[in-house]
Amino acid sequence: MKFLKKIFKTTKNQRLIKIREEWGTPEENAEELIKLLTVDFEKIRNRKEPEHIFIGQFLSIILLIEAKLIQILKKYEIKIEDYTFGRKVDIYKSFLKDIVEVGADIDVEDCRRYIAPLKELAKIRNNMAHDLSYVYFNKSDLSQTIGLMKSVRPDLCEHEKFMQDEKDKCLVLVMNFGFQFSTVSAKLAQHLA
Repeated sequence: MKFLKKIFKTTKNQRLIKIREEWGTPEENAEELIKLLTVDFEKIRNRKEPEHIFIGQFLSIILLIEAKLIQILKKYEIKIEDYTFGRKVDIYKSFLKDIVEVGADIDVEDCRRYIAPLKELAKIRNNMAHDLSYVYFNKSDLSQTIGLMKSVRPDLCEHEKFMQDEKDKCLVLVMNFGFQFSTVSAKLAQHLA
């Protein structure tokens, strides 16, 4: 509380805070309050069903990838479930570095290839989570993911030839990446058991 008193005593902060001196009628005040309460909800309310479905499908894939990260890292970092997706990716990177130092017989370079795409997906996930107007992403947002998938599983990139919708292409690409990361993480977990 002393901290707040100190802030409000300074003249610089007093200029930033404006207290309403005049009030309208109770009806006007109630109407204004409702507007203030709902201002951020309009972006969500104005979304159409396909937008909700797209966001739900993307976040479901991210949750599955996150579950794989937790499965691998839970013995390495006890509180891993408490961290954000981006932080889990950073811990995964540190984990792989530590595996090399221990001298484990694991193809760590193969595992490291997934870090950049994971960070790319974390950025998209954060944009969706923190910006209500961010609904869709494009293939240009998935350059690391596309590069990896074309190098490790070009057969899974063939879907583009048969799909018209850019959003569907992006989701299938992320889904295929999730499948491929699951395979790599299962092999890694097998070595750690």
